[in-house]
Amino acid sequence: MEAKVGKFFLRSKVSIIATIKVSDLSWKSMKSGISTIFILIFTFTNNLCVASPIDSPGVHAKAGAGAGQTISRGPTSLFYNPANLIYSKFIEPYLDVGFTTVNYQFLSIDEEFEVAGFEQSGPPITFSLGIRPFPSLSLGFVYHAPAEAGFTALGVPLNLDGTLKPYDIALQKKVTVMGAGAAFRFLHELTVGVGVLMTTDTQSIAIGEPEAEVATVDEIFKASYMQIVAGLRSELFSRAVVVGLSYRTGTMIKYQGLSFLASRGGEEDADFEGIGYAPGAIGFGLETRFANFGVFVDVVLEQWTAGRLIARRGFPDEPLATDYIDTMNLAGGLKWWFLPKHMFQVGGGIYPANIGDGITSEAASAALHNSKDQANDQAKDGAISLLQDDEIEDDGSIAGAQFGDLNAIAKTVVSLGYRAKISGHGYFHTGFQMISGSRVIPEDAEGAGQYTLSAMVFGLGVAFGF
Repeated sequence: MEAKVGKFFLRSKVSIIATIKVSDLSWKSMKSGISTIFILIFTFTNNLCVASPIDSPGVHAKAGAGAGQTISRGPTSLFYNPANLIYSKFIEPYLDVGFTTVNYQFLSIDEEFEVAGFEQSGPPITFSLGIRPFPSLSLGFVYHAPAEAGFTALGVPLNLDGTLKPYDIALQKKVTVMGAGAAFRFLHELTVGVGVLMTTDTQSIAIGEPEAEVATVDEIFKASYMQIVAGLRSELFSRAVVVGLSYRTGTMIKYQGLSFLASRGGEEDADFEGIGYAPGAIGFGLETRFANFGVFVDVVLEQWTAGRLIARRGFPDEPLATDYIDTMNLAGGLKWWFLPKHMFQVGGGIYPANIGDGITSEAASAALHNSKDQANDQAKDGAISLLQDDEIEDDGSIAGAQFGDLNAIAKTVVSLGYRAKISGHGYFHTGFQMISGSRVIPEDAEGAGQYTLSAMVFGLGVAFGF
């Protein structure tokens, strides 16, 4: 497969520049470089979590720092709590357009690498349609499609053919999500909802020597996976207190595609197999209103550890398992109806890192061995490959935070929002978020260094009810 890296760079809608010094690299640096690139392949997903602070689907969540257990509305509530579908009108189309810009930097602790970083931006779009044929029943359909994201990394040290050389890397990724669900109300005190989200993730990567005409590695692969969401909404004390509960299933992501690696000595494409993980989540929300003010809070437990022992195959052939950890996400805010049809909103959120520093002790081997039975129960039809005892590094290391992984940095979020009713049952809504975070990985762990992240998210949405 002939793939010109230069043309691939030009196809990227978003450019990321990462320049890494090649001289005086040890074996540890080379190993870190290889692991970093593999992590990057799976990093730039759409992060469609129940409470994701970056590119939260729907303006309601953007204005609420990622919260959605009680404040989400219309079919976009399928991403948070499908019971909130009940607030759809007889026919309610909804559209929002967002803009997200991310700035990310990494400074190596041992100064073997230059400062590396990237910037990305794109306009995610969400379209949905709610239908409420009966007062107690609502149906919803949603389509979420961010712009294609991509990056280029220049001068990265890799050992693809037995010699350490600088390589240029280009990655493009496109993720789309379609969802459908229904909500049924039992009187005014209880509403239940259920839905399904179908995600399609397509990626391509090209790796080649600088200014080379033909890529050394050229891969294209795709995955589709489904998650079930369920929710409950209860309005108590004459609707003075609202409680929301939700659950979303976690799932393994199985990537399939083609891979060309020049050092394999052949000209034929080989099958590509990669394994990723989409976390499950349990959410709780509480909301109340007094006079012209309202208060809301969300607590969401994202369950990442079920995917910790997954060995994500592909490039390189034997990547380490990832040191996943569960996260307890917290978001909340205040609403103020300063005029009868106008509402101002402010929010804040805390989102811990979902990846640890990695384990560099002999305890890692024991941890893998003790958890092997549990992990094998999750494997189906041999499609999921787990690390075996003879595949573990001598130091028993497990991959931790790496360059490019946005979820590996703990983040704080501050948000603002404004909503105005228009045209009877319709409304106009805007949301804005500022996101920041930093992290230091200690010297004795993989990917040692300081990571910093800043992002701005803006959304503009409109809905009409008939």
